[in-house]
Amino acid sequence: MDNEYEHGKQITLGRDRLFLKIEQGDDDLPPLLICNGLATELSILDAIVKSLQGSTVIRFDPPGIGGSKSRLTPYHITCLARTIITMLDRLGHAQVDVFGISWGGTLAQELALRFPDRIRRVILAATTMGIAVVPGIPGLRALTRHPLSCIRLNMVGLYTGVLYGGDLRRRDAKVGRYLRFMQVDPLSYCWQALALSGWTSIHRLHRLKHPVLIMAGRDDPIIPLINARIMRAIIPKANLQTYDCGHLFPFTRTELVAKNITAFRST
Repeated sequence: MDNEYEHGKQITLGRDRLFLKIEQGDDDLPPLLICNGLATELSILDAIVKSLQGSTVIRFDPPGIGGSKSRLTPYHITCLARTIITMLDRLGHAQVDVFGISWGGTLAQELALRFPDRIRRVILAATTMGIAVVPGIPGLRALTRHPLSCIRLNMVGLYTGVLYGGDLRRRDAKVGRYLRFMQVDPLSYCWQALALSGWTSIHRLHRLKHPVLIMAGRDDPIIPLINARIMRAIIPKANLQTYDCGHLFPFTRTELVAKNITAFRST
């Protein structure tokens, strides 16, 4: 069944119609489920998937993002987690490893906490514990939650270095190749941001018994490094890796991130 999703295909899951793509690998590990960041379509993950050669990778667009159908009503991260489990049931996968980037890291945490038997290992990149977060630059997190302001600033390439830090602070950084994956539908952006309303994992992370790899950028204005250190202190089997970059290090340090993911999943 997986082969039919190789080039991408929509799948109906209850009230949602999600765009799904699966790359088949030849290793013996469970598939790697990637949960992407806020308002970015799955095509931004192409380089990461290519670097994860040998692994079966499942990726999807959340409601209203990329190739997934938009919603007229909001949804919550807990509801989306149940939808993803339904998707895995439909695909016939009893267990997966999950890799969550930024916003997708909160979904990865919810999946592992709510459905522990369905997740083998957890990889969290540039993510947070929801509302229990140590904020970065004052007002910056609020800016990223405001669809019209964030989209307008990103689309013209303004303040991108301030927003994301790391390599994107340089004037010669190729900002456009990241911005072109941003979703510009304000309603879908708003629903995805609101999906985390009231959500936090800080009081539950001590129950996370899975091996967990936490990855963070040293120059991340949106989610400062201290958040990753707090998560490492709470999660029993967590390791922390830091990268000399900002919030988008999974895309600016792709080969190194993929190499570390492969090593973590194989041990």
